[in-house]
Amino acid sequence: MYEVGYVRQSKERKDRESISPETQIEKIKQFAKLQETKVVKIFRDIDISGFRVH
Repeated sequence: MYEVGYVRQSKERKDRESISPETQIEKIKQFAKLQETKVVKIFRDIDISGFRVH
């Protein structure tokens, strides 16, 4: 089975280090390994706020 990942991080967050894109990607890969699936694509929204509509 295949899966995709989604990583996002707003520049407005104060806890940027603990939820860095690299940390999120590693967690996605760990989850895929536990589920015996393969990550084929990771989408990234970096420095885009989910609180604002443009």
